[in-house]
Amino acid sequence: MTDVNVEVVDSNVISVNVVDSNDISIDVAGGLSASTDWGNINGTLSDQTDLQTELDGKLDSDGNHSSLTLDDGTNPHSTTKSDVGLSNVPNTDCTDADNISDGSTNAIITLTQETNFGTAYSHSQVTSGNPHSVSKSDVSLGNVDNTSDLNKPVSTATQTAIDNSFPDLVVASFSDTTGGQTLDTSDKVLNLDSIDISDSNYSLVSDIITVTNAYTYEINYGVTIDFTGNATTGRNSWVVSVEVEPSGGGGYSVITPSTASDYWRETSNNITITKSFFYEASAGDKLRIVFRTLDGTVDSVFTTVANQSNINLKRVK
Repeated sequence: MTDVNVEVVDSNVISVNVVDSNDISIDVAGGLSASTDWGNINGTLSDQTDLQTELDGKLDSDGNHSSLTLDDGTNPHSTTKSDVGLSNVPNTDCTDADNISDGSTNAIITLTQETNFGTAYSHSQVTSGNPHSVSKSDVSLGNVDNTSDLNKPVSTATQTAIDNSFPDLVVASFSDTTGGQTLDTSDKVLNLDSIDISDSNYSLVSDIITVTNAYTYEINYGVTIDFTGNATTGRNSWVVSVEVEPSGGGGYSVITPSTASDYWRETSNNITITKSFFYEASAGDKLRIVFRTLDGTVDSVFTTVANQSNINLKRVK
């Protein structure tokens, strides 16, 4: 046994004397004394396994890491990439070209990815063609036809507007099929006994053409005559015109642009006079062709020629 005696000299100094391994005698100045019992702790510290385990789990003397620096390369807590949410990231040096694609699972890009990437990237070098098979529908042009400007059709709306502005051009032809009509200095309405048209916009009664609907017409006529005369008695002149009477009546008057004239000095056959003009007709207008001679002598004879005198009306608007 070893005795330990502890003597308190003052508040800062304690004198301890060891009496034995279990008892400690403490003498305190002022007359205090105590004996402390350590209970069941026997043997050395290593013999206390539960206490040693707890002590081993404590931080070492440098446990506060105060002596560690940020870039010392240590990992005191054995932290892993999974602990920081990067378990799928390979530990690969991206600056090394050999690591870009090596076919391994640690490569930044696998061989398959490299092939696909290379194929896609090569499109940037393509300056023509259609490597992605883009269609007109892909670019919102599905309704557009590949038609040259010259051959482009008009839209339905445009065609309707055209049709309304310019109706079908219908030609009506009125002819003298019998001929032999004698013409002199009096006004003679030319014989019209045939109409070549299936359009109800016109009618022909007693050499008079009636226009049913109001349109603008291009009118042209031709009058062919045979002239029998004396070449020594001077010239013989004639004039042809188209006359109109409005639907409300009031008599006929000459359509000024329609007048044509000519003259002849000697006997001749198939003398033709022609004229073309535009006329804006009103519904119900009546049209006729009038012929008369001027400065004629008594032995001058004008006769119409069969199938050679006619008037044509073409509706243009």
